[in-house]
Amino acid sequence: MVHGVQHRPPDRSRIVASLARQARVPAADVAQIYAEERERLASHASVTTFLDVFVVRNLQQRLSERSATATPTVPQDEAELAG
Repeated sequence: MVHGVQHRPPDRSRIVASLARQARVPAADVAQIYAEERERLASHASVTTFLDVFVVRNLQQRLSERSATATPTVPQDEAELAG
């Protein structure tokens, strides 16, 4: 055991903002998914020290799946040029 080492809680707002930028998804959507995933995992966890690591991993997976099934949109300027 390491003495004097304190575990700080993760800065969830920075994590959410970073994942939202990476996934090009609104931060509010990412925050909602983060909260849902954390609640789901916390309800079964007996040790929560690294819970947020697993939350982020699962969140990244969910965002990846979400982007894979999303319908691509054509920006308005490109749609006008094509039509």
